[in-house]
Amino acid sequence: GDSMGRAIEHMCSRPIPELVAGREAFLAFWAQAAKEPLLPGMPCRVYTLEKMCAALRIEGVEPLLRGLRESFPMVGEIGYPGLFPTSERDQDDLSVQELLRLQPTVLSRIRAAHSRQSDAVRESVWRTVEKDVQKHWASEVALDRLPANAVFLHRFALQQEQHDEGVPGEAATTKTRGCDDGRLCGINRAVRVCTPMRRSPSPPSA
Repeated sequence: GDSMGRAIEHMCSRPIPELVAGREAFLAFWAQAAKEPLLPGMPCRVYTLEKMCAALRIEGVEPLLRGLRESFPMVGEIGYPGLFPTSERDQDDLSVQELLRLQPTVLSRIRAAHSRQSDAVRESVWRTVEKDVQKHWASEVALDRLPANAVFLHRFALQQEQHDEGVPGEAATTKTRGCDDGRLCGINRAVRVCTPMRRSPSPPSA
């Protein structure tokens, strides 16, 4: 925008020694400002960051600065700072009843997706499930013994390369992670984090 154009014009119209001297003065000024006494309870670098934003007339950063001062909330929506345009999509909410009515169709889609995969891929996905069971993060239940309000999640395997930085020249190893797709089954549309939180019964996942 205009700010970027002015910055480029400034850099191209000034002699290089002048630009270097300006940058050195800028760094020296803010390095000294960072050493100034802080306000009571103010985290070390936040005070300097606030002063920089004010000096540069950067607008819309108050939600960020407030979060840095007071810590960010664990639940709820993040405040929109208004710095950049957004294109928001309307997302229809699903009731729990609608979510449960979708599950027979969801199960058919999951089975169809797995049937198109190779035996090696299906085996890698199953191994991630077995690991979750061993760690007691999940339990194995027969399909005909699932409760009526069960929700089916499509699990897929993600291959991640791991490098041992302490061993030069060591080849990367591959780790398989199991990922659950909450979009296919509709649970992403049925469950949202709200502030204050609404306590409502959640269907178990399978």
